[in-house]
Amino acid sequence: MSNNIGSSELIASLSKITMGGDGASNGETSWLHAIAKALGEKVGELAESMVKNADKVGSKNEKEATAASAQLTADSQLFSMYMNALSTVLKSIGEGNVAMARKQ
Repeated sequence: MSNNIGSSELIASLSKITMGGDGASNGETSWLHAIAKALGEKVGELAESMVKNADKVGSKNEKEATAASAQLTADSQLFSMYMNALSTVLKSIGEGNVAMARKQ
């Protein structure tokens, strides 16, 4: 599992979601939903990694516990950054849509 969000990977996820390849009943969904789902999946991967490393932190093997603690700290910071980005992106797009709808 990679914790890096590559732009090409994100775009591939978005196109798959918006073209109905990922659970859309009629092949259509909004970009806001597609972006939320794609970024949410990445945040979910980080959360899984955090849980795994949290379990290893209590290990009796000092090297394993130290490495897991460092990885948990890094994953926690990335999780925080991705959640902030997710929130900001969704809020910005939503507010932009509201502003455009008012002008119509």
